[in-house]
Amino acid sequence: MAAEHDNKLLILPIIFYSPETELAFGIYPSYLFRVGPLCRPSSVSMPAYYTTNKQFAVYLEWGITLPENRHNFSGELYMEKWPDVFYGIGEDSSPYDTEDYTSRNAGINLGYKKLIKNSLYLGANLSLHNRKYLEYPDGGRLTTGEISGSEDGRQTGFGLSVTWDDRDNILYPGDGYFGEVSVGFNGNELGGNYRFKSYSADLRKYMTIRATDAFSMQAAAVYLDGGPPFWAMPRVGDYLRGFKPMRFIDKNLLSFRLEYRIHPIWKRFGLSLFAGAAAVESRMPNMDLDDFHPAAGFGIRYLFIPDEKLNIRLDFGIGAESTEIYLEAGEAF
Repeated sequence: MAAEHDNKLLILPIIFYSPETELAFGIYPSYLFRVGPLCRPSSVSMPAYYTTNKQFAVYLEWGITLPENRHNFSGELYMEKWPDVFYGIGEDSSPYDTEDYTSRNAGINLGYKKLIKNSLYLGANLSLHNRKYLEYPDGGRLTTGEISGSEDGRQTGFGLSVTWDDRDNILYPGDGYFGEVSVGFNGNELGGNYRFKSYSADLRKYMTIRATDAFSMQAAAVYLDGGPPFWAMPRVGDYLRGFKPMRFIDKNLLSFRLEYRIHPIWKRFGLSLFAGAAAVESRMPNMDLDDFHPAAGFGIRYLFIPDEKLNIRLDFGIGAESTEIYLEAGEAF
């Protein structure tokens, strides 16, 4: 008989400080539920931020899985006025030669996956992103027009994916494989200003160690062909905890990381240890070992929903140039 799972509402506070935002605060409400007894959990979230520098970000995110996991609908709708830092493109970008900018962004991502057989899924997605610049320094690299994406513009595209997913639990995987390869096409057919193709692969392995501990590994690669805007390029910070989001970006990325999760240590509390390395380059053949940036860290876990194995995690990621703190629901991968 399938276990009963109650619907749960999770509300996390958000507070942080950075030179770009000054003091930022907000909430992260998330509703976790199941459409039927024989399907994976679904969720709807609406994180919202506001800063004392008069910036904001509002997101509506969802992932809905229908009974027997035959259909999955995912998506994101967002609107933001948000600051960021441009370090340059490529491996040789400097942490000191930076440009602060603020843009107003809005967009939508829509995804669908259909179970074909066993744990094999075929998927499709559609995306639209619009960016308008509000502030950036005069005389900087973003004002020359030489960097793709430094002017107001729109990115539109669609993609296809093949996924193998036999994880025992998507919120706290302890056993199984996840593998996904995808291709995306971005152009002006839907009103976009940028033409490029994207190819990506994401491979993961999960293993249970002892009764409750879990070990996970991931290898990921992204390849862009054409003229993407700089803000759509893959980022080391999206894969490694310990790097600022825009610190290293380029058209090609390779990432490797692993994590050991110990749960529980005391009552509902657990511990996580993680490490990894990632690199970016303009051309994949140019990538070598010297390009890889390491990062490591540790995290505290609190088991918020025992039936679903949903953790709230507080992670401290340590990179070569900074230490970053993350407070989120669910595991990083």
